Amino acid sequence: MLLTKLSPVLDPALDMLAGMPMPMVGPSASEVLDVLGEIRVSLLTDEELMNSSVIRKWFSQRLSAFLPFTSGRFLHCLTNRNLSCHSYQQILQVFIHHFDNMTSHQQHVVLKDFILRFLSHPHSGPGCVSASNSSAEWLMKNLGPFSRLLSIKQLLHLNPHFNPLEALRLLTPSQTAELLLVNLPSDLDKDAIINVIFDFLTESPDEKKLQEFLMNLAMLHNQANFTCSSYKTLYTRMDMALSSVSVNTAHTITYIKMELSKYIPPDRHSQPHLKRDDVVDS
Repeated sequence: MLLTKLSPVLDPALDMLAGMPMPMVGPSASEVLDVLGEIRVSLLTDEELMNSSVIRKWFSQRLSAFLPFTSGRFLHCLTNRNLSCHSYQQILQVFIHHFDNMTSHQQHVVLKDFILRFLSHPHSGPGCVSASNSSAEWLMKNLGPFSRLLSIKQLLHLNPHFNPLEALRLLTPSQTAELLLVNLPSDLDKDAIINVIFDFLTESPDEKKLQEFLMNLAMLHNQANFTCSSYKTLYTRMDMALSSVSVNTAHTITYIKMELSKYIPPDRHSQPHLKRDDVVDS
């Protein structure tokens, strides 16, 4: 009864607060959100949580300023409700909007206690896979920039049908390098995957992605179990890239070739592009 009487006062107050800049929320935002979750959000019915207008009013407006400071407690209560994939995606968009202003800790709280908890739940499909037409769309709609905090293995666990090669523009350099370590839901062999990755990275105007991919590859490649053919393809693509990249990127490529050559088994140095002396001389 008390909560019913409180709503006519609390809801307009939240509407007023929604128009204030984020710093006005104050250092107790997390505790305030927990209380609001208990005394007001918990009163939303399952039908209301399926209603786009209700979700927008509460999460995009009334609670938006508090959500960057959310606690695991609030998110646990939220994911225990009967959210649809569409409602989840609507709420996620608010967190995506605040992503760059959230601390790393808060980003991981949202990832662990909201995103992974919901997408792993049976009633989500799981993973809200059926609501997307492509791997890139699935990644954007269900994880957004929070996908950067996961490994490729974790993404494939959430969605076994996820094809990272269709979403290269959304992957971090580390995730891109990891594509050469895991079994992908694709008919392509490792040589073909190397070519797809280099086609994408060398066509991109942002050479930093290529540099960071190569640095990550150097750190991870001993887990890739490359065949002689894969080494040959990798060195061929690095040699091809040398003719079209900046001096800084060319230096990175030369350095990576030298680093990788240390791990090539002796019998593979006889292959074209794999001779240690050739790598050093380049």
